[in-house]
Amino acid sequence: MSYQLKIKFLSLAAEARVIKAQEKRTLAQMRKRRAKQKPVGKLEFQWSSMRDHRRFEVRVEARATHLARAFLKGMPYRKVEKEGSSHVRTRRIAAMVRKYGKVKMTEDQSIEAVNDWLEVEG
Repeated sequence: MSYQLKIKFLSLAAEARVIKAQEKRTLAQMRKRRAKQKPVGKLEFQWSSMRDHRRFEVRVEARATHLARAFLKGMPYRKVEKEGSSHVRTRRIAAMVRKYGKVKMTEDQSIEAVNDWLEVEG
């Protein structure tokens, strides 16, 4: 497996931690401003933007990266995630498998391989 994919996974985890810490700072600033009865519109927008980025972009990419690493290691999908997990970004996982995997595949081959991996009971 590729060390670059492991580094990507670790950097996404670090990014989420940094964003979470900044969210907490921004919330503290908002509380102080509210206590002084000052407007918090700009801070509220910044906090909301950071939270959305962490939840809907960083988290989704981290999950796809985690699944791509598991696929490349040959781990069964059901060992990685419990049954009934939400929608999986197959194309994103397949793109990482093509980029970081040792075996060269076309886009269709990688998507089919990832779909097969996701459907097989582990």
